Amino acid sequence: MVQRLWVSRLLRHRKAQLLLVNLLTFGLEVCLAAGITYVPPLLLEVGVEEKFMTMVLGIGPVLGLVSVPLLGSASDHWRGRYGRRRPFIWALSLGVLLSLFLIPRASWLAGLLCPDTRPLELALLIVGVGLLDFCGQVCFTPLEALLSDLFRDPDHCRQAFSVYAFMISLGGCLGYLLPAIDWDASALAPYLGTQEECLFGLLTLIFLTCMAASLLTSFPPGPKATSPFPNGHVGAGGSGLLPSVPALCGASACDVSMRVVVGEPPEARAVPGRGICLDLAILDSAFLLSQVAPSLFMGSIVQLSQSVTAYMVSAAGLGLVAIYFATRVVFDKSDLAKYSV
Repeated sequence: MVQRLWVSRLLRHRKAQLLLVNLLTFGLEVCLAAGITYVPPLLLEVGVEEKFMTMVLGIGPVLGLVSVPLLGSASDHWRGRYGRRRPFIWALSLGVLLSLFLIPRASWLAGLLCPDTRPLELALLIVGVGLLDFCGQVCFTPLEALLSDLFRDPDHCRQAFSVYAFMISLGGCLGYLLPAIDWDASALAPYLGTQEECLFGLLTLIFLTCMAASLLTSFPPGPKATSPFPNGHVGAGGSGLLPSVPALCGASACDVSMRVVVGEPPEARAVPGRGICLDLAILDSAFLLSQVAPSLFMGSIVQLSQSVTAYMVSAAGLGLVAIYFATRVVFDKSDLAKYSV
């Protein structure tokens, strides 16, 4: 009894909650990095031409670009016993798990369903790739909103998003490393099967573990009576995204940063209108657009030049453009004063 009480108090500690909620971020990034890295050779094996490769890989970002603002708005207005964010996180996580099952078993499923396996295998593989990319990318938006709900203090919120960024980087490093391992020669091969089945089976195990850990996070406080938003947020009678100029002058650096690192107050649950998840969805749409736009013409560049070097040069050029615009991002009040007219 004493041990159970100690464990319960430990799990409710702010740092423990911070780690648990960001474990799902880590699991998502591992699956995205490993899955999307391993998929192009599989697509080539089933007959997808190189010029169509970027179009197939762009299906997920295109769907995310269209749906993530709708999902953000729906999450802000959701009412349920499990909160506003978790139902969407769980639904998208189930989509990720389905894709992890579908991609390595597309050939087997096609053989069960029809005698001519190649067209159906190609269709199932494309569906799995699109589902993995779409659900994985879109799931980050309610996760970011959940962080804002759980850690409303500006200092705690800044720390939470720092850990969030670290877990994404750590998950990416592990995800890009896993496909480079020869799983056919590993100790898991007799139990999990081929290279693809071993890799995606391990990804499924990692993701399920991270999902189970995220279930231990506490729920944000319930709705209270409607009152003006703190930190310059607009309540029921307003429609602005940033606080007014007088409020901005007394706000912290977190308050200025487009509400991305500011926790949403409990009153937002009772106030209709735009919430933090929709604002995060709008920002995430810009990231998805940066994936969609190159996907539309990168394949054509390779086809016209007949060289992968042109692809690399184009990517390097776009990277330089991104570096330039990164210097124009508003991070704190001094940046806002610098770029304001």
